[in-house]
Amino acid sequence: MNPFLLSILLATLVYAANPSKLVIAYVTDWSAFSVTSIDFNLVTNVHFAFANLAKNGTVLVPESLTPSFINTAHTRGAKVSLAVGGWGLTPFSDVFSTSTGRNNTIKSLKQVVTSYGLDGIEIDWEWPGNANGANGTVFRKEDTTNYLVFLKGLRASLGSKSLISVCVGITPFVGMSLVELAAVVDFVMVMAYDINGQWNSISGPNAPLQVDSSRKNPGSVADAILTWQLAGFPSNKIVLGLAFYGRGTFVTESMANNAATNETAFVRKSVTQQASATYTYLQILKFLNDTTASFVSKYDSYTQTPWLFNKATMQYISYDNALSITVKSQFAGCLGLRGVAAWDISLDGGQAGGSAPTFCHPRNPQSWATLISWFKASSDHRKNRSLDNRDLVGLNR
Repeated sequence: MNPFLLSILLATLVYAANPSKLVIAYVTDWSAFSVTSIDFNLVTNVHFAFANLAKNGTVLVPESLTPSFINTAHTRGAKVSLAVGGWGLTPFSDVFSTSTGRNNTIKSLKQVVTSYGLDGIEIDWEWPGNANGANGTVFRKEDTTNYLVFLKGLRASLGSKSLISVCVGITPFVGMSLVELAAVVDFVMVMAYDINGQWNSISGPNAPLQVDSSRKNPGSVADAILTWQLAGFPSNKIVLGLAFYGRGTFVTESMANNAATNETAFVRKSVTQQASATYTYLQILKFLNDTTASFVSKYDSYTQTPWLFNKATMQYISYDNALSITVKSQFAGCLGLRGVAAWDISLDGGQAGGSAPTFCHPRNPQSWATLISWFKASSDHRKNRSLDNRDLVGLNR
């Protein structure tokens, strides 16, 4: 069993009254993660990542997505969607720029859904019309228009019984009608992580629940959901994406003596340490158990993010643990969102056929009692309504 998903169990208490709520586990092609390691008592949907697109629009399905994988998930009552794209160089802009390309992709996707017995398709085109994708990604100003036309065609082809979802950033697409988007998709998965990293000039949490005006870097889980809601996208079609990994940032000054709520330092922009390292939770557990005293462990009670500082390498590592994941899952449930999604389950640290590491580490200064008290103090969140300033004030308690 994968220990990280145990932290979502509290969220299922919120979701239990409504069987349409989702707990999604992403499984990646490159992880070789066994479907038998998934706890289907908690997981409702599995999204297999990623298929790619050929230049003519043909969908290229990974060989690791096997009938056995899909049948096992179905037997356990879960639905399976194939995710297409990712952050890399999938040629969405080129393919979707013509009706021929869009129609070829729609036809290919329908064939894949039928032949594999899939329950749905997810499109992960993260930066349509935007230069923020991987280096070399092609984009056009018409991307969002072409994207919506494609999605409408895909819905018409697959019908109402197939799930269609899209991965989105913390701000809505520019130039796309969200009313029309909501009409053709079952939900969007808001990737509320990678908010800060080595690319910034100042360090900050990978996935903060909230930030205040004193924080050097804007962007948070709460801000992301509020932005999508205020743009007119329905809450019951939003799935909150959760990070099952940590992100490291090298800094120029020691953070060892910082207050737990101070996660800021100048980012080191050196040639040899330009990349922002990512760590699985199993790796982070090893850091927490390190006996060389290299690591300082803290928990930011405002952003609800645990973090480490490596005194030897001057690296700050922001990650999520059982407490922070539970807080975010409860947050999603209280706001009436469609559900939560874990990117990705293989990073949790559980080993197929082996023992799983404990998640509630004794060095974590927070406790389950503190968590329960926090939510009792913020009982106003339990109303299923749109996020507003009263919610943000309540989160400060």
